[in-house]
Amino acid sequence: MPPDQRAAALWYERAAEQGHPEAHFNLAVMQQEGRGTPQDAARAAASYRQAAEQGVAAAQFNLALMLATGRGVARNDSEAAAWLRQAADQGLAKAQFLLALFYRDGRGTSKDDVQAYKWLLLSGALTPEDARWTIAAALLELGEAMSPDAIDEARRQAREWAAAFDARHEQPD
Repeated sequence: MPPDQRAAALWYERAAEQGHPEAHFNLAVMQQEGRGTPQDAARAAASYRQAAEQGVAAAQFNLALMLATGRGVARNDSEAAAWLRQAADQGLAKAQFLLALFYRDGRGTSKDDVQAYKWLLLSGALTPEDARWTIAAALLELGEAMSPDAIDEARRQAREWAAAFDARHEQPD
């Protein structure tokens, strides 16, 4: 039987009304793409926000993209950076990469090369090997403008973040 996108959207909407974070996220994707429901960027942003507020990293990232581009919501780089930070803190590599670019460019946050370098390092550790060339190029370009001490500080902060992240996500035996 072929998938019924309209029925799926209806069920996601019902589950979202009951507060299920993943349902908010899936409904937002459908609203953004116009699958099973009319395409509506504003409704998608509202649904992403519901899921983001409940801690769904992918929703935090998608909401940040919408805020950064002004799609479906008023453009707000500061809020976009804040949502990127939340998704990055959960280990979402693409959020870490984009947050690094925000820090590098001073977009929605103060310009901070150490933070940019740190988040680039972290995103590289979580990105598949065949996609790391973009991160490597950004690290090389950014590193050329930084002092060795600043790079060492970024590396230290990345190690500390990774150790804390690993400790929070350690599985009991």
